[in-house]
Amino acid sequence: MDLLSPISVSVSVAAMFLGGAAAGAAGFGMGMVALPFMLLVLDPVTAVLALNTTQVLLFLMILRHTRSQVQTREAKPMALLGVAGAAVGVFTLTASAEAAIRLTAVSLVLVLSVMTAAAPTLRFQVPSRVGPPLGFAAAVLLGAMAIGGPVMALYALGRGWAKNSVRGTLAFYFLAVTAVLAVGYAAAELYSAERWVFIGIAQGPVLVGALVGTRLAQFMSEHIFRKSVLALIIASSLAVLVRELAA
Repeated sequence: MDLLSPISVSVSVAAMFLGGAAAGAAGFGMGMVALPFMLLVLDPVTAVLALNTTQVLLFLMILRHTRSQVQTREAKPMALLGVAGAAVGVFTLTASAEAAIRLTAVSLVLVLSVMTAAAPTLRFQVPSRVGPPLGFAAAVLLGAMAIGGPVMALYALGRGWAKNSVRGTLAFYFLAVTAVLAVGYAAAELYSAERWVFIGIAQGPVLVGALVGTRLAQFMSEHIFRKSVLALIIASSLAVLVRELAA
C-alpha cells in the first residue's frame, strides 16, 4: 500500500494519536497501542521508524514536566546500556524479514499486554541491579520492533516509585534510546524522502495525543484507562495475527 495514501495516513495518524495519548498518561505504551494498527497499512520497517522517531519529541515533552522526579541514580546506568541496546536494535531491524518482524512484534504486544495488565498485582521489590540489563533488552526491542516500554514500566512499578517518578525516569531513559535510534536509522540509510514526509505528518498528532493523554489522566481513573488501552491493544493485535496467518 502507498505510504502516503489517504488510508495509510489516516489509520497511522489516528493510531499514533492514540499511542501518544497512552504515553502522555502513563509514560509508556505508544508502540503497544499504535503498532498493531499501523501494521495493517504499513510495512514493519516504516512503522518502527515512524514510531521511534516521533517519540523523541514526545519524551522530551514528558521529561520537561517531570525532570524533578527522575530517579537519576538508576536512570543513568539504564540509559547507558540502553544506548548499546539501541545499536543492536537497529542492526536487528535491518537484518530481519518483514513478515518475521510483524508476527514477532504483534505476539510480543499480546504477551506484554497481559504482563502490563497484571502489573498492579506485583507484591515484591525488584532489585535495582536488574535495571541496566533490562534497559539493554528493552532498547533492542524498541529499536527492532518499537516495543519496549512495558518491560521498563514493570521494572519501575516493581521499584515502588510514585507515578511521576515512573513517568520521568522512563522519559529520561527512552529519550536517550530513541535519540540514538534516530541517528542509527539515519546511518543505516533507512530514512527516505517519503518516510520523512510521513513522519512529519505524524509528529503533530503524536504530540497532541500526548497533551490529551496528560489531561485525561487527571479525570480518568488509572484502572479504567488501563482497561480501555489494553482492550484496544488486544483487539488490534488479534486483527493483525488473523491477517498474517490467513495470508
